[in-house]
Amino acid sequence: MQSRDQPGLTQIEWANWPKSSRGLFEDMSTVVDTVAPARFARYLAWANNDAALAHRLYARNVALAEAFYTPLHTLEIVLRNRVDDALSAQFTSNWFNDPAVVRHVPLQRKVQDAHRKLASLGTGLTRGHVVAELSLGFWTGMFNRHQHHLWQHLRPIFVGARGIHRRSVSGQLDDVRGLRNRIAHYEPIVQLNLLNAYQEIETLTHWLSPQAALWTATHSRFLAVCPPQMIIVNSQVDPALTAIL
Repeated sequence: MQSRDQPGLTQIEWANWPKSSRGLFEDMSTVVDTVAPARFARYLAWANNDAALAHRLYARNVALAEAFYTPLHTLEIVLRNRVDDALSAQFTSNWFNDPAVVRHVPLQRKVQDAHRKLASLGTGLTRGHVVAELSLGFWTGMFNRHQHHLWQHLRPIFVGARGIHRRSVSGQLDDVRGLRNRIAHYEPIVQLNLLNAYQEIETLTHWLSPQAALWTATHSRFLAVCPPQMIIVNSQVDPALTAIL
């Protein structure tokens, strides 16, 4: 029987998946020492002080963070390439150095930081190096209210969308950036609505490139790792999931 909430994942597949990874954290005391008791305490609280469940929850958090790599990777690359192509065509190939294009001072600083980092590495400052070095925060920032003057040039890059507005795109991109940063800093994500987050990433990717979204759907293993419902409900692990985490 296939889960109603999670297309492509059967209840049997979901129940069987964790068994192969339960040996990953068999030595519980070692894990707590490794991740620090203060960090692990949050998982323990969610598990109502059930140490075994807390360790399975921690392992699931790591697996979920890993599973987000493919959709996040695809969205970030497609986003930066689409923005770069559009603004290079409208302005110059080095548009990111032009304060008339990048008006928001914090974004200008990100460009400066990229130049400094590349210079310190002894890398020739080609535009390709700079584009690749700019962070996701820079690319999502191109849609904030301080960069509203660019929306007329950036709206057409969303080839798979209709009736969208800069503010909604900016909000969704900020959500994705926040999730990405939590994952990059090894923060817990099991308490979040991860299915919604995944769908938001897939929607944005589809708007930018339906072909890239199809590629992500084909290669991503997120839906095989994420439970068909929220893991943490009312600050506790959902009892319906305790047996299969």
